[in-house]
Amino acid sequence: MKKIINTSRIKIVAAFLLLISLALPLSSCTLYVDLEGKTFYKAPPTDAQRTTDYFYVWTEFDAKNLGSWLLITCFLWPIPILIYKYGGKRKRVNQILWVVEPLLISSSVYYIVICATFFSTPEAGADLAVTANGIYGMAWLWEAIIKYKHKIRPLTT
Repeated sequence: MKKIINTSRIKIVAAFLLLISLALPLSSCTLYVDLEGKTFYKAPPTDAQRTTDYFYVWTEFDAKNLGSWLLITCFLWPIPILIYKYGGKRKRVNQILWVVEPLLISSSVYYIVICATFFSTPEAGADLAVTANGIYGMAWLWEAIIKYKHKIRPLTT
C-alpha cells in the first residue's frame, strides 16, 4: 500500500520552521520614557516617548544560564532526532526517540509560551515556533494512527 502522507518531510519542514523562528523576535515589552530618562510601565506622563524592546533568543543567550540553554533546546531539539532517524542504524533507539517526541513537543511549546508571555507580549518568533511544534505534533500523531491501524489490521501487499 502506498503512503498517503510523507510524515518525514512534514517533520523536516516543521524543524526548518522552528529553526527560522530563532531569527524572529520571541517577545516584546513596551515602555514609556520621559525626557529625564525615567521609565514608566503604566500610565505615562504626556511628554513620555513610547519605546519597544524586542527579545531575541540569540542576542539574549547567556552560556552560564540554564534557562538560555533550555530555550535554545526548545528550538533545536528536532534536528538531532531527524538526523539520527536517517543515519541511525539501531531500530530500538529510533523507537525510543519516536516515543519521546510528544514529550519534547509539549515541553517545547510550554517553555516557549512561558518565556514569550511572562511580563511581555508574544511576537512572531513565538507564534512560528508554536505553530512549527504543532505541525510536528500533527505529523507524529498521523504516524501514531498509522502504526495503530497496522497493529490492528496489517497491510496486505
